[in-house]
Amino acid sequence: MGILSDTVEDNAESEGWRIESIRQKLGIPSSTPRSFPSVICPLCQQFFFSNTDLQNHIFNEHRDYYGNIPINGVILTNDEIFTNEDIEKLNFSDLDDIAFDLQTRIDRGNSINSWADYKTPLNRSNEHPLRKQYLKGMLEYLRAHYQEINESSSNYQSLSEQFGRAFGYLEPFPSLVAQQTRYSISFKMNWFSQMAEASEYSLFFWAGQFFINDYERVAAITLPPSSSRQTQGIIIDYFHEEFLEALRLYYCDRSTLKYGWLVKLERLLNNMSNRNYKDKLALLKARLFREWGEVNQAKEAYRSIKTHPIFKAEATGF
Repeated sequence: MGILSDTVEDNAESEGWRIESIRQKLGIPSSTPRSFPSVICPLCQQFFFSNTDLQNHIFNEHRDYYGNIPINGVILTNDEIFTNEDIEKLNFSDLDDIAFDLQTRIDRGNSINSWADYKTPLNRSNEHPLRKQYLKGMLEYLRAHYQEINESSSNYQSLSEQFGRAFGYLEPFPSLVAQQTRYSISFKMNWFSQMAEASEYSLFFWAGQFFINDYERVAAITLPPSSSRQTQGIIIDYFHEEFLEALRLYYCDRSTLKYGWLVKLERLLNNMSNRNYKDKLALLKARLFREWGEVNQAKEAYRSIKTHPIFKAEATGF
């Protein structure tokens, strides 16, 4: 399982104008660099100047959001501030090698008896704090994935906190691996606004747009043909890997997205009771049933998300 090179465009130079025109039609502004180390709320994208301000905001504004609010105590504090220039001077390739070796073992179903074997750089007194933070983020993400998939953990509150910590650790880093890991977390946790920071040639970007725009706007989007799915990159659970592939087909080759895809995704959720996952699938089902003219089944799918903070307007309006 892996989705590192998640492009939806094979020839950016010749087809770039098509994607840009779609962005303009949807009123999506061009991506702008964020100012590090400002702290961003992963649920509404509001910026804060300290982790304390962020936690107060989460408690006051988002505490009823399914109970899956990450406690990002790992975001840098005022006495640990580094600049983008500090990050750019560092090499993280050896840490990526550690992460890729670990995820290969996880993907093969191997038991991980000693996570300490992968934490050697964290114990070095002369190791740069940013390199330690980067590795902590990757290990936190992979450990949560391992517990959810390999150990079949159903403690979604704990898993949400782990994925939230991983996101917080990796938030400052611009590398492709760090970005893809953050987008994978955002996709799993339904933090769709975070996915808007991805390149418009990233499938994560368009996956986010699928969930934050209404049916009429999304149904009108047709993206250029893309290559088949990628088989290398950061690991993600099979449900979300297949979901991402279904969204690629929705945008690029909708006629091939048949009922069997919904059966496959439902089957992958048989042993999971995660509300975030079920809500995403319900929206996809409702929209596909509308495409197919199956009104009653669309209404049934919408019924389960009529109180969802993002989807309820569309669900109650159909």
